[in-house]
Amino acid sequence: MATAKHLLLGVLEDGVDLANRVHANRPLRSYLEERAWLVVPAAVLIVIASLACAMGLVLFVGGTRPLLVLFSLVLAPFVLAGSVLVQAYVFVSWLEKRALAQALGHRLPRRRGVMVVPSLLVALFVAAPLAMLSSVAPTIGVTILVLLIAAPFAYARLDR
Repeated sequence: MATAKHLLLGVLEDGVDLANRVHANRPLRSYLEERAWLVVPAAVLIVIASLACAMGLVLFVGGTRPLLVLFSLVLAPFVLAGSVLVQAYVFVSWLEKRALAQALGHRLPRRRGVMVVPSLLVALFVAAPLAMLSSVAPTIGVTILVLLIAAPFAYARLDR
């Protein structure tokens, strides 16, 4: 239990630190402002994917026992908020890494190491709800998944 609490608090602290760095770091803000034409569509995709995650939870449970449906409706806003925050955290962390590489004049390596992500939170707020959505509405679930996977590649390709 202490490990899960430490993990959650660590991610929250990292998220607050990241938000402070975006606010206080002028080169990072400039990087984001210059690439608003890429960042805004990615943010819209994050919101759409988060709505799909919340919808997936409700649709998956829909038609079962009324108490479960009520419980899923109560959980849906938390899944929506958690999904937005987790995806935004991962995306902005990745953008920060790209901005730092550009500011230092380094070229991003072709083979990047695996980015450290809050895997428990990604599983709870993104992967599980998308799996639920995919089981109920496979076309929507797979489309959202493909878009989420393709987005960083498209961003990197267009950001040259």
